[in-house]
Amino acid sequence: MIKTVIVTRPKGPYAGDEGLSKRLEAEGFSVMHLASLSVEARQLSAEDEAVFRASLPSSAWWIAFLSPTSVHVFRDQCSRLGIDLRDSAARLAAQGPGTRDAVLTIFGREVDLESQIALAEVFAEQLAHRLGADGRVLVPQSADGRDVFAPIVRQSGSEAVCVPTYGLVSVAPNENDVTAVKELSPADSCIVFMSPSAVRSTVETFPDPEHLKCLRIVSIGPVTSKAVRDAGLKVFVEAKEHTEGGVVECLRGCAM
Repeated sequence: MIKTVIVTRPKGPYAGDEGLSKRLEAEGFSVMHLASLSVEARQLSAEDEAVFRASLPSSAWWIAFLSPTSVHVFRDQCSRLGIDLRDSAARLAAQGPGTRDAVLTIFGREVDLESQIALAEVFAEQLAHRLGADGRVLVPQSADGRDVFAPIVRQSGSEAVCVPTYGLVSVAPNENDVTAVKELSPADSCIVFMSPSAVRSTVETFPDPEHLKCLRIVSIGPVTSKAVRDAGLKVFVEAKEHTEGGVVECLRGCAM
């Protein structure tokens, strides 16, 4: 029975791990953090700034967010440019309920399109269908993410402009956190991976990668599960619904 959950989401102003941690604690789990990534906003080019200024006031544009992190970084980038997102006329699309909630918080309104399945390929197909052949979409995204969303949208004839607004940087996990992880019993603890980048960074930075093989690994979805297997690890269970809520539900089942 799972009692302790290790959360691998990055810490910092754009981390977004507080929501997951609180939900897990409300379910009665003991939560530990093992952060091996840092989110860093990138400097926008003059061309990027021009796209921001052109798209936000126009209802002819869509802005597609692939993660809550992308929403929060976008807010700060716009703030630096003096752009008030509450005045935006652009239509908004979100991948998954967590991203939808972030959009509602930052923009103060509901999204125009939400993909319930948190997979970039599915999200892109849904938006491409909505856009038709002459749509225009801005995609603020991680510089380290999979380049699959925009190509699918472009196949429909629409214009998709990708702007890498942030990057993920590997950092050595806190020594105390590492020690605490090693002291856990594999029989009643697990480590949760919410993204492929978290898998790769954790394996790269954890002082004793072999120890990770002792832990039960919970994955948010198939892309992350593939990263787990590519790293030489085994997936204990994959969430049926590829969302934060799906991970919580999955862990609830493991605790019974």
